[in-house]
Amino acid sequence: MIASMMGSDSAGAGYGVVWWVIGPLAAMPMMMGMPMFSIDRTAMMSLVGHLVYGLVTAVALFFLSRR
Repeated sequence: MIASMMGSDSAGAGYGVVWWVIGPLAAMPMMMGMPMFSIDRTAMMSLVGHLVYGLVTAVALFFLSRR
């Protein structure tokens, strides 16, 4: 159980990173006319938020799929 949960956690973290790259690093700056892929303090805080979102989503999916 722990091994499969760890696998889902890493998949969830990867899911969060993908959305972080697509959203705040690429799409939003492109629409606002700003430089793309600019990593600063705000982008790093956004990364943490996206990682937490991905991990919570993965853990919720793990437990809901066990039912």
